[in-house]
Amino acid sequence: MIRLIFFLFIGISFFTSCNSEQKQQNETVQEKVELPAQKINWVWDDEFSEDEKTKLTEWIEFTSSCAQEVLGRYPFDLNYHFHRRENPYQAVVFGHTGRTATYHGAHFYVDPTYSLEDLLVDWIAPHEISHLALPRLGKDNMWFYEGFATYMSRQVMKEMETITDFEADSTCCERIAYIKPAYQSSSNFIAVADSLKNESRYPQLYWGGASYFYTIEKQLQEANKKPLIDVLKVFQTCCHVAEMTLDDVVESFDNISGTHLFSELLVDYQTKPAYLMLEEY
Repeated sequence: MIRLIFFLFIGISFFTSCNSEQKQQNETVQEKVELPAQKINWVWDDEFSEDEKTKLTEWIEFTSSCAQEVLGRYPFDLNYHFHRRENPYQAVVFGHTGRTATYHGAHFYVDPTYSLEDLLVDWIAPHEISHLALPRLGKDNMWFYEGFATYMSRQVMKEMETITDFEADSTCCERIAYIKPAYQSSSNFIAVADSLKNESRYPQLYWGGASYFYTIEKQLQEANKKPLIDVLKVFQTCCHVAEMTLDDVVESFDNISGTHLFSELLVDYQTKPAYLMLEEY
């Protein structure tokens, strides 16, 4: 059952629990610092009734709090935009992030006539809010940041209790197996992912990228290291800044985890035949 008890606390900060103590894993990782209070700005880009606004803010406030329970408290204020898009088939039509060095937000294109329950079970808001856990990495790394949001959105939905652990894991395995034929190439994974991006084959691109994080999750577990979500929580407080390269992010993950797993797997994705990276699915 979705934990709607959350709504009793509208207007109160939900993120102080994300400030639990973390141990420093490497000398290169900065000591955890306390973050200032986080503000959420609600931006209504189209006309909505007051009842609709209440429903939409409840939806995103709950989803945002669950995302940051999983991924860590983001070290910046959040800006959530709403666009009205009536649709006979789905409550949430589209979403995207909008960011600069100092502005961090997400846009949601929704039909507000749907129920709160219909909004909560949709994957788009967890996906877009998950994007904010990483800095902007540039379109050349779309496979990585879209794969991240695709994988982590299911972890957020577990926290929301809209899917189970089994459903999150089985969905990931099934979707990666389904898009596996797109990567049956001797070219390296990144080259294949770039070609899929150029052909606008986004499901194959997104779920192919998700395989990196699914694989890392298993490797961390096998090495008896902290899980990916714990690495991400430390990353928010020690290392997340607006201007970072992909190598910077991966190096931070290695330092926090006390491993070389993230960078070694990235090299594999950059150099090995694409079909090998998805061979186990």
